[in-house]
Amino acid sequence: MEKGIYVRIADELRCGCAHEKNLKWALLRRQLSAGAEATESEFVTLDAESLLAAAKKRKKPKLPDSIL
Repeated sequence: MEKGIYVRIADELRCGCAHEKNLKWALLRRQLSAGAEATESEFVTLDAESLLAAAKKRKKPKLPDSIL
C-alpha cells in the first residue's frame, strides 16, 4: 500500500514539473513573439558605445561594510 502512495506522488510531481516547464516555454514564446513577428521598420538601431557610456554613468549601489 505505501509503495503505491509513493509511486502516485512521484507521478504527480513528474506531471507537475512537466506542466511548469510547458508554462515557462509558453511564456517565453509569448514574450518573444512580438520581436519575431516585427517588420524591419519596427526595429530600433542601438549604439553600443552610447549604451555602455550611459551604464557607466549610472550610480552603483553601495555594498554594506559587512559584506566587504
